[in-house]
Order: sequence, then structure tokens, then C-alpha cells
Amino acid sequence: MLKVRMPVLALIVLITFFVGVAAVLAQPQPMTEDIYTPLSQGYDLMSKGNYKLAKVEFEKVIKADPYNPYANNNLAAIAEREGQPQVALSYLKTAMEKVDKYPYKVTSQVCFPGGLCTAVKPVKEYTTTTGPSIAAVIGDNIAKLSKKEKK
Repeated sequence: MLKVRMPVLALIVLITFFVGVAAVLAQPQPMTEDIYTPLSQGYDLMSKGNYKLAKVEFEKVIKADPYNPYANNNLAAIAEREGQPQVALSYLKTAMEKVDKYPYKVTSQVCFPGGLCTAVKPVKEYTTTTGPSIAAVIGDNIAKLSKKEKK
């Protein structure tokens, strides 16, 4: 009887361990520096009007994380500003594809007069209390761009 209990007990311990690990991994993690730093630098450059260098920073993020909604949204705003509304819409659609995987709120925005808003500076840590969600900003930008396209 002891021989049967040991494997069952070991199996229960293993299952409990893996359930615990899965629960920890399922929690939103802080944004990594290789993503947060270029997003933040791009935001700073964009807010100073240096769109060319900001674009370079956001493209670094896209290279590492193709669906990153913050970088895609910001690249859309730059594309729209450069007179490329279809490119902008493509970025926004990509941004929305997996936006639910990015729970970080937006701390700062830059909006172009009559144009799209950027949401570049996300909160580095996951939070439910600070600022709007990136999904709301992207949705608003898609609506603005669609409205412009109809004119």
C-alpha cells in the first residue's frame, strides 16, 4: 500500500507545483527594458517633434515584438502625419490584433491637431488604475482615420 501511495503523492505534489507556476506566469509581467526603453525614447523624441528618430525607436520595438500596440499605434500616427493613411490603418489593425495581451495603461499622449493620438509612454508595470488603455486609444485612432478616409 505504501508503494502505491508514494507515486500518487508525488504526482499530486507535481501537479500542485505546475498549477502554481502556471498561475504566476499568467500574471502580467513588467515590460522588459528592450521594449520599454525604445518606446519611452520614441515618445520623448516624438513629443519634441523629431518624428524621424522616433520612428527608428518604434521600429526597434516592432522588430522584437511585431504586435506591440504602443509602437504600432505610434508608427500609425507618424504614417498618417506623413500622408500615408493606408499605412497608418495597417499599423492600427496590427496593433489591435493582440492588444488584450498588453495590460499596461497609458501615462502620456501626444495628439496631432486634427490627426491621430500617440500613446507611447505606457506604465512600465501592470496596473489597473492609471490612465486609459491602449485599446481605447487605438480604437479612437481607427475611428478618426476612417472618418478622414470617407471625406
